[in-house]
Amino acid sequence: MTGLLHDEAREELDHAVAWYERQRPGLGLEFLAEVRRTVLRIISTPDRFPRVTDDARRCTTARFPDSIIYTQRGGNCVIVAVMHQSRDPNYWQQRLD
Repeated sequence: MTGLLHDEAREELDHAVAWYERQRPGLGLEFLAEVRRTVLRIISTPDRFPRVTDDARRCTTARFPDSIIYTQRGGNCVIVAVMHQSRDPNYWQQRLD
């Protein structure tokens, strides 16, 4: 199982890294490392995390108030959102189409 990143999820990740970096130099890189660890957890046990729709699941990061929303397609985990937990929890659902 491998991981793929939806274009809009990549933008969210880039924006989040930049935002954290502005808060404290180095924090953006720490956030990126945490997202990578979270994605590796998802890839190793994709069915472990709770469903948020029929097709998507959510895994929260251990250290930051962010979640990774993903779906499984053709042997891949597709990351559809890198979502701060204060956001509307359904904004990303059109990405499943």
